[in-house]
Amino acid sequence: MELKKGAIKKYLSKKFGGPIKINDFRVLGKGVYGTAHLIDFNSKSGANRVVLKTMNRGGFGHDYLSDIAQNLILANDTFNKLPKHIKSLDVIGEKKGELFSVGGADNYHILLEEATGTTYYTDLDRILKEGLTELDKKRTKAMAEYLASLHKEKGTEPQLYVRRARDLVGHGEYIMGVLDGYPKGAMDSKMKIEIGKKCIDWWQKLQKYSHRLSVVHGDFHPFNVLLKDEKSAEFIALDRSRGEFGEPADDTTSLVMNYIFWSFVKYGGLTGEFKQLFDLFFETYFKKTKDREQLEVMPPYFAFRAIVVGNPIFYPDKWFLERGCKNPQEVRKKLYNFASAVLSEEKMDLNRINSYAEGSKIIY
Repeated sequence: MELKKGAIKKYLSKKFGGPIKINDFRVLGKGVYGTAHLIDFNSKSGANRVVLKTMNRGGFGHDYLSDIAQNLILANDTFNKLPKHIKSLDVIGEKKGELFSVGGADNYHILLEEATGTTYYTDLDRILKEGLTELDKKRTKAMAEYLASLHKEKGTEPQLYVRRARDLVGHGEYIMGVLDGYPKGAMDSKMKIEIGKKCIDWWQKLQKYSHRLSVVHGDFHPFNVLLKDEKSAEFIALDRSRGEFGEPADDTTSLVMNYIFWSFVKYGGLTGEFKQLFDLFFETYFKKTKDREQLEVMPPYFAFRAIVVGNPIFYPDKWFLERGCKNPQEVRKKLYNFASAVLSEEKMDLNRINSYAEGSKIIY
């Protein structure tokens, strides 16, 4: 979007107080990351010369508007703390040609509409204690159909898929960040290294699947699914994360990993009512999407979700004990085995969940 001198003058008048006279406004230089403009102006405080920098979107982790905001807000927060560094005066937002200040904040907030209901998490707890109902099956089918409808919408920028693969491995909210967030001693360092090394291979493998770029939710787990009432399968999704586009397996594994997890807690393996829901989900989803290729990219996404639910920060021993599981660490070992084993697969075999969890090589 081209910057207008009138909008700049209006912003400077508010920022510096009083009338502004712009003497010179021109491009200083352009690069891969963005463009710099020189603004020479007079205000009531005298002559001023400032530089206005604009970042380009696309590539190098600058794919979304939020990436640009994060980068510039961090720059504004840190430039002035470093000796002999050029000073930052503000961070400027632009909307419909108008410029406004967003710098100097101590915190940022998001305002949302109210949503009422109960999280799907409470359903899983009830199923664990009381068994399966027909409504539970309808809800699983409804979620599978919802994701199938989302994933039919495809993206057109392959670099966003490459970014998602990179983020899956190295982002602070994904695999490496979750592993770093484990309490000391909760997972043996050899297992962490084994999982990490295998993920590096997947970072490269996934790049050839950029044609799969789809609209996704990004964090479709039971806490982010709000059931509208006790008698229907209607729900509302919460807290979409990490971008508009990505790999559909990120959503499917986010949900079904919880069927595996709750079943491990109750039975020590995927069986019974939770296996019924696991099978029903994929039967419904694949019938709608015909996306069997997803099995080729599922392993690292499954591994990510396994180390999330296996992290004692999120699910401490007390949580297991309250659900009748007397050996939390045994469940965690199965989850770690599962993560490592699926990362060694070229293609996910949904019939081998329990054998993956047993592990051919156990490292603790």
